[in-house]
Amino acid sequence: MVGKVAFSYKVKDDNDNLSTTVWIPSDVLIGSSQCLSSVDVCLSGFKTDTDWPLALASATFGKDTYVGVGFSGGTGLTGPGLALYQINSTTAALTLTDKADSASALGASVAFGTLSDEKETSLVLVGAPGTGSVYMLEGRLSGTLSVDVEQDVYYEPVWTSTAANNAGSSVAFIGDIDLDGDEELAIGGDGVLWIIAQGESGFLGGNLDSTDQPIASGKITGFKGIIRHIVNAGDVDGDTFSDLLISTDSTTYLLYGGYKPAQEGASDTGN
Repeated sequence: MVGKVAFSYKVKDDNDNLSTTVWIPSDVLIGSSQCLSSVDVCLSGFKTDTDWPLALASATFGKDTYVGVGFSGGTGLTGPGLALYQINSTTAALTLTDKADSASALGASVAFGTLSDEKETSLVLVGAPGTGSVYMLEGRLSGTLSVDVEQDVYYEPVWTSTAANNAGSSVAFIGDIDLDGDEELAIGGDGVLWIIAQGESGFLGGNLDSTDQPIASGKITGFKGIIRHIVNAGDVDGDTFSDLLISTDSTTYLLYGGYKPAQEGASDTGN
């Protein structure tokens, strides 16, 4: 069984100019250690279908390009989690794992972004829908990390919800949808989408379900099923606000921008 995944990302050339490149990051060979020489990163040694990558994302910070891969527990990880690779390397620069809870589904979703600060600090989002949690690594692109509270050093989730909501089934940085100059992020769950705005001190974390101190700048409910993908579709209707494509297991939605916090109800455009 051979799988290929292709996606695009922006890289900087020697003159610091951005250009878009389509790249096939890996040929994943189930039960094999062979890799093709024509690819930049080859991940191999998957023993069963359950080891298949759950999520893929890539980004360039400075002149270094990274690929984030979410796993259910394969490739040497002793639990579900994230492995972060640099281009031309088959050794993970960073791992974030959950050794204590195999049902957390840590790594089910992965996304890259940056803070709106002078350093453009790197951000890595990692979803764990089994526990309704989302983790964010700020300025951290290397190391061996854990979310296991039994460890001396561990990462806590930045956003939480009830496990039944499956928050973290999808995560995405969605651009500046409210035209305030800062990028927003979105978290998908079972029938619900949360939008988190970036403030002067970054993103505010906490319980997504809190009504006393609302964390989400926008909450949209009414989707049919678990949200699997969130994509900035650009300004589809020409009103200067970006619009979002949202897909569940059965339905695709187009959400028009205009940024109205705490919206209830999603418009179904069909599948």
